[in-house]
Amino acid sequence: SQTVVLKVKIHCLGCEKKVKKSLSKVKGLMSLDVNRSEGKVTVKGFVDPKEVLKRAKKTGKQADFWPSPPPPP
Repeated sequence: SQTVVLKVKIHCLGCEKKVKKSLSKVKGLMSLDVNRSEGKVTVKGFVDPKEVLKRAKKTGKQADFWPSPPPPP
């Protein structure tokens, strides 16, 4: 399994519910965590990252993959 982390603009509980509902239908999903204050959505399971991102964007929210930290020098 793998972990997909997205940055999604979530302003309120309604937005959060919308995103959760959409992402809960992703095939192979094992767990879903939404951190509204950070705008961070973590999806774990046997999922396709592109499918997860597509579903997040379908809600009308601005979504992208979470920027990974730069590699150490």
